[in-house]
Amino acid sequence: MRAAVISIICTALLGACAAPGRDVDVDLSLVIPDALYPELTLKARRDPVQSRLMFLSKAITVDNKGNLGTLAYNNQQQLLSFRPDGLLQLQTNSSFQGPGGSSKSVDQSVSICGIVPVLGEAGGLSDNAVTTAIPVGAAFMPFNFTSSLQSATRFRLSHLDVNTSSLCQPTPGMEFSIKFEAEVQRKANGGIYQSNKQLTLNEQAKCKVGPNLLPASDLHSSMRGQYAAVSCVYNSADPSTERTVEYAFLLASGIYVSLGEVTKWQTDKARFNSVQYQPE
Repeated sequence: MRAAVISIICTALLGACAAPGRDVDVDLSLVIPDALYPELTLKARRDPVQSRLMFLSKAITVDNKGNLGTLAYNNQQQLLSFRPDGLLQLQTNSSFQGPGGSSKSVDQSVSICGIVPVLGEAGGLSDNAVTTAIPVGAAFMPFNFTSSLQSATRFRLSHLDVNTSSLCQPTPGMEFSIKFEAEVQRKANGGIYQSNKQLTLNEQAKCKVGPNLLPASDLHSSMRGQYAAVSCVYNSADPSTERTVEYAFLLASGIYVSLGEVTKWQTDKARFNSVQYQPE
C-alpha cells in the first residue's frame, strides 16, 4: 500500500521521482565559460535599438491533453534589459493556476536576444491537490492528498553552433539553425522525496522567418514598430521532446518574445497585457 501511494505522489510531483541525470551535491556554477564568452558577445546585439523594451506582462493559456480540455493559466511579468556586452537579461515572475494545483516561480536568465539561453536560474513552489484511485485488494478506493514541491533549476550553456551572423537581425524569408549543449541542474524537495541531479542537454532548432514584416501593434496596441514572425522546431535525442516555438522578433527592440509553444502533449498561447519602454 505504501509503495503505491509513493508512486502516485511521484507522478503528481511532475515526474520528479523519475528525474533523469546524475546525482550531485554542489550547485552548478553560473559563470559563462571563458572560451565561449567571446563567441556569444559577437552574436549578441551590438547596435543600439530604437526602443528599449523594459517590461512585459502576458497571460499564457495552457492546454494539456492530460487535463481533458480544462485549461490552465500562467500569468507572467518580465523585466528586460541589455547588458553592456549585448546579452539580454530577463527576470520573469510567474503565477500558474491549473486543475488541482498552483505554483509561483521566479526565473532569472541571460540570453542572446531572447532566443539562445546562456545562463538561467529558477525557483518555485507548487501546491497540488490530487484525487486518485489506489488498488486495495480487488477494488479501487479513492484517495485524496495534497503535496507541496519546492524546486530549483540552473542552466549554463557550454557549446553553441549558429549558422548565421544575423541571429539578432533576422530578415523576412531567412532560415537558420541553432545547436547547443548545456548543463542543467534540477533540485526538488517534496517532503518524502528529495532530488539533486545534473544532466547534459543537447538540443537543436531549425527556424524560419515569415515572408513579411507585421505591425507590432497587432500583438499589443502599445508595441512599437514592426515584428517578424519566427517559427522554430526544437529536437533532441529523444523524439518525444520535439516542440515548436512561435516567436515575434521585435525590430525596434531587437529581441525575440515567445508567442506560444506546441509539444506532443501541450499547447501554450500567449497574450500580451501590458508593455513599457524605457523613457527616451
